[in-house]
Amino acid sequence: RSSRDVQVEKKLDLTDTIKDGAKMFMIDSGIRRQLLLALTEDSRLHIQE
Repeated sequence: RSSRDVQVEKKLDLTDTIKDGAKMFMIDSGIRRQLLLALTEDSRLHIQE
């Protein structure tokens, strides 16, 4: 195995973190409301392309 292969395997896996965040978003209406307010500030949807 090359050192490049080992480096690829050591990359940070955020899959579980993303799943936990999605669960929290679905369960907690306060978080859902805050996120929606942040994304729709000034009655406009704010997203980065």
